[in-house]
Amino acid sequence: MQTAMNKTFTPPLCLRSGEWVQVRTKEEILATLDLNGRLDELPFMPEMLQYCGMTMRSKQTGSPGL
Repeated sequence: MQTAMNKTFTPPLCLRSGEWVQVRTKEEILATLDLNGRLDELPFMPEMLQYCGMTMRSKQTGSPGL
């Protein structure tokens, strides 16, 4: 989703601890990144590639204040 300032906005997932999630594929993730390899100012680092396409159980929720 694009905002008025041409920045990407990703709505929150509202996940709970213990829910199963499907991590996007490498291609899906790379398609969302800007020229600096970031989405919503957060970098995608090479060490994250090992998790692409996996199904995993969430351990804890993130802070909505971040």
